[in-house]
Amino acid sequence: MKKWMIRALSALLIAAFLPVSVLADEYDLNEGSVTVTTTKQADGSTRQDVSHKGSTKEDSTPTISSSGKTDNTITINAGAGTTANVTIKDTNIGASFGTPAVKTEGKGDVNLNVEGNNTVHSSATNAGVEKANDGNLTIGSESGSGKLTANGGSFGAGIGGGSECNVSNITITGGKITANGGYQAAGIGGGSQGSGSNIIISSGEVTANGGEEAAGIGGGREGDGSNIIITGGE
Repeated sequence: MKKWMIRALSALLIAAFLPVSVLADEYDLNEGSVTVTTTKQADGSTRQDVSHKGSTKEDSTPTISSSGKTDNTITINAGAGTTANVTIKDTNIGASFGTPAVKTEGKGDVNLNVEGNNTVHSSATNAGVEKANDGNLTIGSESGSGKLTANGGSFGAGIGGGSECNVSNITITGGKITANGGYQAAGIGGGSQGSGSNIIISSGEVTANGGEEAAGIGGGREGDGSNIIITGGE
């Protein structure tokens, strides 16, 4: 057998035995909403699955994008003891009523990497990026140049809690992040009548605009702000 045929066959065999988790894919929101779910396995490892267009597959490093504005949304459900890792790139989401554009859930941690230029806008009572997971939400940009503009609907934070929701454990580590709170809601932190705590900014360019009677970073109207730490960035 010729050498080139042996090399080709070897490459095919190697590809066939690669674990699916190392294969990353890109998901177009214009073709449907995306749900990312992580679960802890018996051996202590983390399995991350992506559901899109009626099917689910394992993907440890998914990239979610949109080819234009869409009302389809992103849900990230991080199971206990796990960390979900998701990249959004050039997304443009205008969520319909009662649905946040991006929502985190579960008891684990979420790392949200932003690349390109992303704009997300939620409807009334919801945050633009709505944090509902118990663990940490870390937003950054691996390239350093990614942009995210997160707009809350009325009573919802730009990044943080929906209406009457407290939120804690948000970290921003890079990128150009703009968070605009809706009416009576913080830019980053609590929704209307919600508190914001344990918010850390370590790098990046961050603009946080609160709605009427709400903080840029901290609590919404009638909510408290505490343990807000800025160590770097602009």
